[in-house]
Amino acid sequence: MKKRILVLTLILCLALTLLPATASAGNGNTEFPQVVTAFLKIKFECGCKATGSGGIIRPDGLITAGHNLLCKIHNKPAASIDFYFGALSTDNYWYKYTGKFTTYVFCDFSNGYTSENDIGIVKFSKRVGDSTGWYGWDYGDATEYAGEKAFISSYNPDAKGLIYQATLSAYDDARVTFDHKALPESADGSPIYYLRGTGRNPALIGVYTGCEGETCFGSVINLDVALKIVDMLDMNAE
Repeated sequence: MKKRILVLTLILCLALTLLPATASAGNGNTEFPQVVTAFLKIKFECGCKATGSGGIIRPDGLITAGHNLLCKIHNKPAASIDFYFGALSTDNYWYKYTGKFTTYVFCDFSNGYTSENDIGIVKFSKRVGDSTGWYGWDYGDATEYAGEKAFISSYNPDAKGLIYQATLSAYDDARVTFDHKALPESADGSPIYYLRGTGRNPALIGVYTGCEGETCFGSVINLDVALKIVDMLDMNAE
């Protein structure tokens, strides 16, 4: 019990103090939030290919939709992913990572796709965040974000950065929804963030996972996800 309390205290301290870093000023994609948002080109072990988005949350870690790391058709893991940060296209970007990584997913698609627990974490083999910066993040149940005006930082299929704004509703404890026509598939895994506190500091709270009609879904960083982030990533890195 004491160990769990210490871990929860660590999470709370990190969530309150970690602020997003920004790169040098220039075109929009070298600034927050594009520079800390990645365009993903994904190849799965089953042979399927996809594109998606994700957000770096520590020097060595990124959060995205689980189905960007595990094929939602064949339930097979990603064999390789190219990460483009601050991209205007796959030929014009701030930083590219194609090195080794490990993943953790909270989802399983052996019985078909569901947006429930559709969230995953990537741990890089190097400190990517030293070149890009990273999102501050917060954690909680989806009900805590009902009514919040949030932003979704994403990429279109040509790897051009896009930012959407929406008011969140709680679908259940782990998922939020917002009304919007379907975002492109390349937006799956996009960071959802809001402005918190008196300083209105941006904090990532979850990832966009897809749309059903004009209802868009996102998975939030709840307690289970937050504990895994602490366990998997280098939380002592500065």
